Amino acid sequence: ASGLTAVKECLNEKGLVNVVAFEQMSYLNGLWHYVEYAQHFDLRRRIRFSTNVVEVKELHDEQKRWSVRFHPIRPATADASANITHTPEIQEEIFDYVMMCSDHHWKPRYPSFPGMDTSDPKANTGEKQHLHFYRQTDAFRDKTVVVVVFGNSAVELSLI
Repeated sequence: ASGLTAVKECLNEKGLVNVVAFEQMSYLNGLWHYVEYAQHFDLRRRIRFSTNVVEVKELHDEQKRWSVRFHPIRPATADASANITHTPEIQEEIFDYVMMCSDHHWKPRYPSFPGMDTSDPKANTGEKQHLHFYRQTDAFRDKTVVVVVFGNSAVELSLI
C-alpha cells in the first residue's frame, strides 16, 4: 500500500516521470482498495512484479545516485508466498532517488493457540483462513466470523 501511494505521489511531482516499483509477489498485494487505486491511477505499468531486490547502495557520485541490484523470481508452487525460487541473473539499475516501502506482512504468519498446530495450518479442525489468502466474501456470508490478530487488513475485512 505504501509503495503504491509513493509511486502516485512521485508521478504527481514535476519532473519525476520515470518511476519504478519492485514487487516480490506476482500480483498486487495488501489492502484490497489499493488494487482499485492502482487501476484508477494506472500504476500497474510502473510495477515490476516477481522481482526481488538484493541490494540498494548509495553510489557517492556527483549526482548522488543509487544502485539497485535485483533479479526476477518465480514461484516454486502455486502459492508464491510459500516457497520462492530465485533465478540467478542479477541485474542493476541506477536511480536518482530510492524510497523504501517494504511490507513486513507479505508472508502470512499464524498465531499460536493451545492445541493449534502452527507448523501445518491445514492440520487443525474447523474452518479458518489467513487473511493473506482471502479473496471473496461468499464463503463467509451468513456466518459468524471472528477476526484474530488485529491489523490494518483485519480492520478493512471486518467492514465488508
